[in-house]
Amino acid sequence: MTSDLPLPQKSLNTPLARLIAEQIQEAGPITFRDFVELALYHPELGYYNRSHTRLGKSGDFYTSSHVGPIFGWTIGRAIEKLLAAGEDSASGGQRGSKRPRQSVLIVEFGAGEGFLAKDVLEYFRHLNPSFFERIQYVIVEQSPALRRAQARLFDQHPDLQKRVRWCNVDDLEPFSGVVLANEFVDALPFHRVALTDDGYEEIFVDMSEGGFVEKLGMISSPRVDALIHEVEVEFDESWDGPWPVGQQMEISIDALDWIGSLAERMERGRVIIIDYGDTAGKLYGRDLTEGTVRAFFQHQISDRYYEHVGEQDLTADVNFSLLLKAAIEYGFEDPEFTTQADFLLENEVLKVVEDRERILHLSSGEARNARRQILNLTLPETMGTRFKVLTLKR
Repeated sequence: MTSDLPLPQKSLNTPLARLIAEQIQEAGPITFRDFVELALYHPELGYYNRSHTRLGKSGDFYTSSHVGPIFGWTIGRAIEKLLAAGEDSASGGQRGSKRPRQSVLIVEFGAGEGFLAKDVLEYFRHLNPSFFERIQYVIVEQSPALRRAQARLFDQHPDLQKRVRWCNVDDLEPFSGVVLANEFVDALPFHRVALTDDGYEEIFVDMSEGGFVEKLGMISSPRVDALIHEVEVEFDESWDGPWPVGQQMEISIDALDWIGSLAERMERGRVIIIDYGDTAGKLYGRDLTEGTVRAFFQHQISDRYYEHVGEQDLTADVNFSLLLKAAIEYGFEDPEFTTQADFLLENEVLKVVEDRERILHLSSGEARNARRQILNLTLPETMGTRFKVLTLKR
């Protein structure tokens, strides 16, 4: 290691923190990416594998699906529209065939507590019953705790439950259909790098005087090094100048590997990726030199990454520049990139609300609540522009 970063040491106040500390003491410093993987996905102690509430009012953060059912119903409308022009290509049938229509597969990665899946299925059950009867909704979820939460939700909706099944990513066979990834990519582990007077160096996690400390060292892999320079080129083009010394950024090889794995399994269909983030030139800048990494604990955002290890979320904005480039290289086509607000408005969120009010015979209070959901999902100061949507065709 070449130098230390000015970061206060943190006490080892959780069982997982002590376990990671023991690993570092035995084998040496680990990349920040490996620290995140352990903090979030350790089989027993990781944040997403522990049996506790992570999402919603009593958890650590909200997702768009927690705002209310309007988000999921509008995603249902988007799926309906995407498949309308080429439905057979997403269901495995042949265009013009007179055979009975085949099932339609919807695959959701990282479904949280299952609210988006429930709301999408409710949209089709109420507004397109014949399509609903053809849906197979597959949830790809590696967390046993979240699988149990999803199963409990669908136990309350047996009419929807019959359309749902679960699998691990390794069990996902080649398929045609629609892929949903709502706030999934941001939950994948990521490397952190910084520009120093000596060039780019990677941020590692080490131990010093009984606590975690960040240290700089050589870039851990050629892939990370290559991706750094891809981001740097876009930064230079966007800001008309070089990176400032001290600039930090995140590199998620895991996100690119996920899109590659998806390309191997997906034969035909559409992909909808929704997440907070932006293109590289907008993620980083002279006022954003410390990158986008942050911790979420009880709805508080902080830079205390080494506190509450295994009990708080660690995340970074999605670099859609790298994700889109990888998707094109893996053979995806017709990319469209927009804000969540524009995506929802283009997919008739206002009409969805009206249809839902009419079909469910909502009271005036329930109708007002549904319209407030539109504001939370679309206003710039809430989720409207902070979240982006990338759609792809296979």
